[in-house]
Amino acid sequence: MKKIKIAISLLLLVAFVTSCEKETLTVQENSELKVQKVDFSSAEKIQFNNELGAKGETASKIATEITYMGELCGGTIEATFESSGNTYSSPELWDYYMFYGNEGDEISIYIPRTSQNMDPAFALYFGTTNNTDGRSFPEDGGPDMTFLAFADDEVADTFGGCWADPLLNTTLPQTGTYTIAVLKAWDCGPGVYSYEIQTTGIICDYDNDGILNEDDPYPNSNMSEYINIDGCYPDIENIFVESGTTMMDQIDNLIAEINLQYDGENWDELHQDFTRGLSKITYYWRKDRLITRSERSAISSCGWSSQIPYYDIPR
Repeated sequence: MKKIKIAISLLLLVAFVTSCEKETLTVQENSELKVQKVDFSSAEKIQFNNELGAKGETASKIATEITYMGELCGGTIEATFESSGNTYSSPELWDYYMFYGNEGDEISIYIPRTSQNMDPAFALYFGTTNNTDGRSFPEDGGPDMTFLAFADDEVADTFGGCWADPLLNTTLPQTGTYTIAVLKAWDCGPGVYSYEIQTTGIICDYDNDGILNEDDPYPNSNMSEYINIDGCYPDIENIFVESGTTMMDQIDNLIAEINLQYDGENWDELHQDFTRGLSKITYYWRKDRLITRSERSAISSCGWSSQIPYYDIPR
């Protein structure tokens, strides 16, 4: 009986030693992984994120509605990520911003972290979207946007310890609206995940009339060279009547108001309303000596011969 007890004790001892060896190996392996986590290059980090996201992450592959957080107009914007964890392969968790740019504009976008526990990155696209539409990674623009660039780890962060901050200096390839998607390329610990967006070269003046969009009554002014009323050109230049407002802006606005009231049976009444409204507008132009008496008559003639309401406003 004693021999049996000794044998059992020996077996238990062997099992305990084996268990300790396995536990020691596990700790060593995890320790090595932690070293690799901060040592591999940005390219390897991106590849790791892509592989991680490809392992069954189906949530980001389902079209999810998104909302833009705001418009970039130069200066600095402060923001905070709402979600924890690495969001590299989860576009539904990114922060989206837009801005308007012209072909050839030279811009700079810098996104420094303002908390030490995150590694920010961002992607630049031409176009906008209202959902993720199957996109999984920053390089996927989807059907609504064209991927242009990805920025990550270009500038050492002020905290020092979790990668670096993204910076992009680029020349815009075409005129239109652009999207910036900010994401966490790496989660460096719990807490607040805050950052700034600092931009230069981005000016929110869609029509380049010197008035910022927020102060412009017509941010997309009709900048055509001459006045045009339903294809009738009275040979009068389309000039600014006041800050941010061209002659064609006022004419287009009047046409839009008339068209909104058309029900298919009140054409004659609305056509008269249009010509009266046009006469009122040109009265003030003549009063301010922006046009001559004969030019006002020419504009009135175009108004009477037009097929307004229901005329396709030129842009």
